[in-house]
This record gives sequence, structure tokens and C-alpha cells, in this order.
Amino acid sequence: MGLSEHKAKRDGSPLAPRSVLNTASIVRVFLADALERKALRRDLCTSIRWAKYLPAKRDKVKGLRQRSFDLAQVVTLTADTRIPEDRQDGAHLSGIELDLFESYWSHH
Repeated sequence: MGLSEHKAKRDGSPLAPRSVLNTASIVRVFLADALERKALRRDLCTSIRWAKYLPAKRDKVKGLRQRSFDLAQVVTLTADTRIPEDRQDGAHLSGIELDLFESYWSHH
């Protein structure tokens, strides 16, 4: 059984395409590290026809990403002084980072 036919344990549905792609990426990195450490004699990934076996990158649930946080919510969750530091996300944005972040998301 291939990874793209594998079923999720929680509900028996097929894995999301992004989960399959992320898992394949982990395997590639693992094998590349093993080759670099000389635990393998050859790169096993070169003989795999990835395009044949991996799904196209798409979301399992359409529209899920559109329900994400907007910029103001992200700033509030990560940098609002009303939220105690130990409860903030940890992504304390400096002014420069915030400008870059805002510039990126205003164009995407």
C-alpha cells in the first residue's frame, strides 16, 4: 500500500495530499542525511519517480486556509502587551519584522 492510499487512524479517510508530501519530504531528508553520514552507499531517492507516486499539492478540505487569521489577529496573538508573555505565541515581532510580514501578506 502506498502512502497516498494510507488511511487516517482517526476517521479512516485518505491522508491529506499535503500530509503525504510532507512525509515524503521527511523521508528524502532522512535518506540524504544517511547518505551524507555514509550509512548508505547510494542515494535511494534518485531511483524513485516522485511525480508518479505523490499527489498534487492541495488541501484536503477546500477553503480551510481561507478561514485563517488576518494580520491584525496575528499581531494581537503574537505581540499584544495585554497578553502575558508566557501566553503569547513566542513570535515576538520587531518593527522591521512586522513591516516585512505586513508587506508580504498585503501582496498575497
